[in-house]
Amino acid sequence: MRRLVLVNLARLVTAGEWTGLLEAGGGAYNVTFLEDVISSTYARHLVTAQPPFGGITLSTLTIYAATDPYDNPRFIPFIAPQTGDITEVGINVVNTGSTNFLVGFYTTTDTGGPGSLLGYATLDCTSSGVVYDTSLSATVALEKGTQYYIGSVRDSSGVQIGVTGVNNTYIGTNWLVDSPVLAAQSMQILQLTGSDAALPASVTLSNCETYGAYAQIPPRVTLKIG
Repeated sequence: MRRLVLVNLARLVTAGEWTGLLEAGGGAYNVTFLEDVISSTYARHLVTAQPPFGGITLSTLTIYAATDPYDNPRFIPFIAPQTGDITEVGINVVNTGSTNFLVGFYTTTDTGGPGSLLGYATLDCTSSGVVYDTSLSATVALEKGTQYYIGSVRDSSGVQIGVTGVNNTYIGTNWLVDSPVLAAQSMQILQLTGSDAALPASVTLSNCETYGAYAQIPPRVTLKIG
């Protein structure tokens, strides 16, 4: 043991030998999702169901006519499953209305919150069923294993719609809490206050909240990544 300690001390004073001695275990955060298309029928990533933040159990996100809080965007993190540009975004419209549902993609800040808008999809909610957008507002390039945020909101104030969502009881949380007894389903999604039926160019974390029934249900979103 004494000899081992002396050897390690010698390494500490040798240039280039600090790596491994000042780092205790673990490694870079890494996650790998299946990106190979097994069948052309199953070519979409269900990013709101993938770990560590997603859930597979279905629910309905109802956006009621009231402007507050239903004109406010909500944000949920996800890990990019594949490197490439987003070529398609999909949702399922349950209750129709004369509005679009905007699904935007945001960077993640150094402190873990949503940052800058990269681009967004515009999904028509005037007809029920699955809706896709293949012409995003800008090229959204994802890097596999990197955390991003999905931001979503309707673009016509006061129009009620419903889209398939993810049951908030069965998804992970990314936020700090003040008690171990706090209901987890109130902490899944960030909701931006004071917004007006639009996706902001950037998000100020201090203007967000993590509670409220509206904020608790994330939309179910699929992506095709080229």
